Amino acid sequence: MAEPTPGGDLVVRPPAGSGVAVATDQLQAAAERGRALAEQARRAQGHVAQAAALDPGQGGAGPVADELFAARHQLARVVELADSFTSSLALAAESYETAEQLLDHAMWSVSALVGAAVGATARVALLAILTNPGLLLGMAARDALEASRGPERRATGRGDDGDAGVVGEFLRTHPELVSSPVLVEAVRLIAASSDDAVLAALGAPPVVGLALGDQALGVTGVAVGATGVMALGATRGALVETPVRLTQTVVRPGAESAEGAPQGSADRLARIPDDANQIRIERYTAPGEPARWAVYVSPTVTFDTSGSEPFDMTANLAGVAGKSPASLRAVEAAMREAGVAASDEVQFIGYSQGGMVAARAAESGDWNTVGLETYGAPIGNVEIPDGVRGLTVSHTDDLVPATAGPDHRDTLVHVERRAFAPGDDLPHLAVPPHQKESYAATARMIDDAESALVRDEVSRLTRFGQDYLDVGGQLTVFEFRAERVEAGRG
Repeated sequence: MAEPTPGGDLVVRPPAGSGVAVATDQLQAAAERGRALAEQARRAQGHVAQAAALDPGQGGAGPVADELFAARHQLARVVELADSFTSSLALAAESYETAEQLLDHAMWSVSALVGAAVGATARVALLAILTNPGLLLGMAARDALEASRGPERRATGRGDDGDAGVVGEFLRTHPELVSSPVLVEAVRLIAASSDDAVLAALGAPPVVGLALGDQALGVTGVAVGATGVMALGATRGALVETPVRLTQTVVRPGAESAEGAPQGSADRLARIPDDANQIRIERYTAPGEPARWAVYVSPTVTFDTSGSEPFDMTANLAGVAGKSPASLRAVEAAMREAGVAASDEVQFIGYSQGGMVAARAAESGDWNTVGLETYGAPIGNVEIPDGVRGLTVSHTDDLVPATAGPDHRDTLVHVERRAFAPGDDLPHLAVPPHQKESYAATARMIDDAESALVRDEVSRLTRFGQDYLDVGGQLTVFEFRAERVEAGRG
């Protein structure tokens, strides 16, 4: 895939409770420089005041006193201008965020009513669709995935080498249809209102869904739809979760792990597996210190629902539904096999389904998660625990993250941008903004970010392993492949 034309600047959504509003990376950086300038000027004012107190002066008169007075006046003006500049930027960012929140609230309310109306008036059609997951998922999603793969990817065995199918071929030749920010927001709204549709399909009046909000049925938004699809699919022998087992382990210790620690977001994204092994684990050791671990998780391998691959559509739905997908259990089995202790510090890195699995692992509380970095992941309905720091990255023209509904404001820094500029000739791939190459371009922009808000998170994730290597530590790499124990479902 060719290098995508930059479609937009980085937009940074800071952690909840940070007191910083949503803004572009450049605006965040400008505000940071304004605050720093005001602080420097205030410190200089203090130095000048100290100098004035030491000047024997002639009763406060004379050339030295005059110079000190002028300096204090000029510094006061610098402070005033810097504060005014920073306040104006903050007001602009807050106005943008307030308008966005008001629009979102209105859209969620409308989408809930639409979902209820759809569920009430099309109950029979809805249930018919949900009871045929092979048609809904196998035809569309699997075809789209196969259409997006080149022959070299299919030759690795990670996908069917057959024809891409009618749906996949159509998406591949018309990528603009699924690469619109408007469509992405529509998908996000549909996902958020799926609980209202399910409640209405069960006969509840629209007011019930509105009154219960996101607590309907004990799960939120898209989780209701995913749970319903899995339950109905199970009645037909499809979308059934199974046990998993590790079938291959590769260990590369010491000198064999010549890469060293990744030196930024682009490096970490590049280490996410896309070959036969779905899981990569890096162990960092240093004299007298407990081990640190970095876990990299593969995206969806196949959209099949009946094979031996744990990174499949069944796992996608189970993860969105908040259950225990095979892909998550495979990652946790690999971590135990590698020797990760419950108290060891871990950071997770994942792309697409791998990002969802990484977020679910962090959410579980079973691991001492200190860092998380996801790309193009449907994690809007995942509750990231307090204390977990890192980045979650998405494209406003990538519909995959939108399938989990709106993102929560949590302790992560959310970074988004449009992958392709309006009117660009998009590559003939299914969902080009979701391709790993598109996120690689964004990761490079993140590595070059100007704002301290982004730079600090990138540095924190990088120093996690590098700090150990800087004091004579060692890196060991583990690679794992997992399979479902029971194949032939559905």
